[in-house]
Amino acid sequence: MRIGIDARSLSEITSGPSRVISLLIENFLQHDDTNEYIIFINEHYKYTTISRESYQTVRYSRNNLFHDFFFSRYLHNYQLDILLSPHNWTLGFKTPNSTNVTIIHDLFHLLDKKHFQKYGILTTAVRLYFKLYSFLTIRNSDLLVTVSNHSKSTIANYYHERDLNIIVSLNAPGIEPGLLDQLSPSEKVHTPSEYLLYVGNFRNYKNVDTLLLGYHHFLTKYPTSQLKLIIVSNDNPSLIVDLCDQLQITDKVIVLQNINDIQLASLYNNAKIFIFPSRFEGFGIPVLEAAMFKTPIIISDAEALVEITDGTALIFNQSSHLELSVRIHELLSNPSLAKSLVDAAYVNAQKFSWRKSAIDFIEELNNHLT
Repeated sequence: MRIGIDARSLSEITSGPSRVISLLIENFLQHDDTNEYIIFINEHYKYTTISRESYQTVRYSRNNLFHDFFFSRYLHNYQLDILLSPHNWTLGFKTPNSTNVTIIHDLFHLLDKKHFQKYGILTTAVRLYFKLYSFLTIRNSDLLVTVSNHSKSTIANYYHERDLNIIVSLNAPGIEPGLLDQLSPSEKVHTPSEYLLYVGNFRNYKNVDTLLLGYHHFLTKYPTSQLKLIIVSNDNPSLIVDLCDQLQITDKVIVLQNINDIQLASLYNNAKIFIFPSRFEGFGIPVLEAAMFKTPIIISDAEALVEITDGTALIFNQSSHLELSVRIHELLSNPSLAKSLVDAAYVNAQKFSWRKSAIDFIEELNNHLT
């Protein structure tokens, strides 16, 4: 089969969806000798591990109905058997003579009314626009792919269509412990001796406000603790500055930006606890990454996180910062509990790999589309 991948959402920042898409593509090309791949990217995207022979640069913008129309016609020249759209939305216009496959990672843009709040007075308009794109995606996709069983049921429930053609293709850790061998003295991140770690953005669904409140309560209850909180994020720190100021923990919260994978590996490796407090998740890659570095993990009760960790992390009620504080103390004060969870989490994380995901993905395509 000739498979085209609409990778116009790739960006220079190799986190979140861009990391997932690039790792999937890399493993398709490495482990699939049967199919031919053509990767479509925007001209602004320069950083790529994709072999130059495999990609085509296009000038059509993503999530633009006008550009979608011409891009769908442009794709006709390549006589694709499959068009894979790997970032939540397919084209607004169905591509002629090809099967449309779309990866929907999550539905946060529909479930969380604050998801687009950065657009200010345009928030409602932007949300409705992406709601339209989601509707077109469901209409124009011959096969939907998502990243967890929870996400699959969420999609089916939201669209009230139990017969939607949906398969599950699991994600995997984006970085692994072998990167520690590449850490040079110049790249070393200077950190406090003891710290909690969070990796992610500051959008509403990530529940960072509860993380900060829980951390503050822990410090209030155990005032002699030297435990700091490190947040790795490419979002604007001003989004959490006010709350840190109100809680008087500004000097205890460290926000790190522009961290490369080697530095992130070091941060995972040395953290006392990794905390992932999300209200919603489609999967939760950082949780598996922390498990690979044998760091104790605390997660919220978001269903996808509970599914992926499979009993190997402490869980707190996502609405209760007090419960998060209790979980932090529970792990710090009980080394045997921490070790048992760490060992189980490491074994669980071994079940996930991008090689396996890519191979299984292609097998599922063959099973459903041939």
